[in-house]
Amino acid sequence: MSGAGELAARLAADPVIGKYLGQERIWELLDPARYLGSTTEFIAAALRDWKERAR
Repeated sequence: MSGAGELAARLAADPVIGKYLGQERIWELLDPARYLGSTTEFIAAALRDWKERAR
């Protein structure tokens, strides 16, 4: 086992992480398609939050 598969297995086997996240959710979180290219959305959300807090 190597790469993301090994990491996912180790994370799932960790008693604390495995208590809250199942193997499928860990795979979802490790999927680069879910976070690459989202910089604009993250910045916009951070700015919205900042503006709300500044009021």
